[in-house]
Amino acid sequence: MIAVAVALTATLAACSGHGTSSNGILPTTGAQSVHVHPDSSPTPTALYGGGSSLAALLYRQDFDYYGVALPPDAQGASNGEPINSNFQYYYASTSSGVGRGAFLAQTPSTSTPASNPIYCPNGVTTCYPYPIWHFSDSDAILSATEESCYYDGCSNVDGETTINEAYTVRGYYLQVPIVTTPITIPYNPSGQTVGANGLNLDRNVLCGIEEGAITNWDNAEIATDNGGVSPSSQPITRIVRADSSGTTALLTAALVAQCVNLANSNYDWTGGTGGTVTWPNNNSNVIAETGSSGMVTGVEDNDGSIGYVGPSYVAPVVSGGLPTANVQDQYQVTNNKLKFVAPSITNTLNAFKGIGVPSNADPYDLGDTNPNPAQQEAYPIVGWTWFLGYQCYNTAHETTGVADFVKWWATGGATGSTPADMVAEAQGFAPLDSTWKTAVHNIGKNDIEHGPVSGVCSI
Repeated sequence: MIAVAVALTATLAACSGHGTSSNGILPTTGAQSVHVHPDSSPTPTALYGGGSSLAALLYRQDFDYYGVALPPDAQGASNGEPINSNFQYYYASTSSGVGRGAFLAQTPSTSTPASNPIYCPNGVTTCYPYPIWHFSDSDAILSATEESCYYDGCSNVDGETTINEAYTVRGYYLQVPIVTTPITIPYNPSGQTVGANGLNLDRNVLCGIEEGAITNWDNAEIATDNGGVSPSSQPITRIVRADSSGTTALLTAALVAQCVNLANSNYDWTGGTGGTVTWPNNNSNVIAETGSSGMVTGVEDNDGSIGYVGPSYVAPVVSGGLPTANVQDQYQVTNNKLKFVAPSITNTLNAFKGIGVPSNADPYDLGDTNPNPAQQEAYPIVGWTWFLGYQCYNTAHETTGVADFVKWWATGGATGSTPADMVAEAQGFAPLDSTWKTAVHNIGKNDIEHGPVSGVCSI
C-alpha cells in the first residue's frame, strides 16, 4: 500500500482546494477581458449541474475562476475577482450516467450514490439534491436510446422511472465538448520494480490484463515490455467502476476497437462497451469502486492493482499521486514497434490531430468518438468530455449564465493560451483546437435562448 502526499478526500471542496495540492494550480495571467452583462440581482444567480466525476475538478476550478467562487474556495482569477460576478455555479459529481439521467429528466437525480462527493458550499452535502437543474456533463455521448428519450420520453434511465420528452419544452439539446482527455491507467507501485520512466504495457498485454487473461505481474510479456524485468510476482487486481461511468465508456470503447484479432485470441476483449459492463473475470481479481476518487482509493489500497481514471486524480497533477502506465499506440502496433506513450497533454493533442467537427442531425450536437487514434505519438485511450445544455432556459439570468460560460471556455486563441485552456492543462486535460472552439463558441453565442420561443420551446 502506498501513501500519497495529497489524498483525494470525500468532498469536492477539499479536492478542488486551491491549497497545497497541484489540483489548485490556476493560471497566473491577468483576468480575461469579457463583456459582463449588467445584472440588477443583489446576489449572484445560481446555476446547478453535475455528472462526470472525471471532469468534476476541472468544472469546479472553471466555475471558481469565471463566476463567484463557492466557499471555501479562493477566487481563481489572478486578480482575485470573478470574470462575471453575476453568477455562481454548483457542480455535483454524480457520475456521467446519473448526470445524463438528470439532464433528460430536467431535474436533479435522487439516485446519487452516498459515497460520491457532492459539491456544496463549505463541504457540506445538505444542498443536494439541488433545487433545479441547468446542465450536465458526461464523458460518454448520449446514446441513440437517450436521444430518443429526449425527443419522445422514456422510462428507466439511470434510476429515473419515467421521463417526459424534453424537446417541445426545451428545444434542441446542446452536446458540446469541454476538453479532450486521456484515460490514464494508474497502478500501485508498492513492491514493483519498474524503470525510471514507469511501467510499460504493450497492446497485447493491456488487453490481456483487462480481459482477465493475464493475472500476474511476472508474466513474460510484461517483462519484455519492461527491459526483461518482471515488475513483481504479485497477482494483478483490476479496480473498476461500480457506477454508470463515462470513464468506463471511454476505456471500453478503446478496448472494443483495439483488442481484436490479437496474436493471442485469449486477450481479445469480450466485455462490450458502455458506462457499465460485465468485466471478464477468468478467475482474476476484480474490485468495483464508485466514482473517480473511489477508483484511486481502490488502487491505493490494493498492492498489485491497476485501474483507470481521468488525469485530475493521478500524478503529475496530484503531487505524490499514483503513477500511470505508458501504453503502445496504434501507430506503433501498425509498424510493429515496441514503443510506449504516456498520457501527457501533448500525446492527447496528438490523438486529435485532423479530427474535425462532425455534422449531426441535431445542429447543436457535436458528439463524436475517437476509440483508436492512428496518429504517431498519440495516447490511445482518449475522448472528449461533453457539456449537455438546453436550447431554452426559463429566465434571462439562467440563459445568460449558461451561454456566457460556454463562450468563455471556448474563447478563441492559440491552444493553451486562454485562461480556460490553462485551467484545463493544470488538470491534465488537452484544450480544444481553434476549429472546435469556434464551433462551440458559436453555439454559446447564437443558440441558447430565453424561452418561450414560438415554434422552438415552451418553457
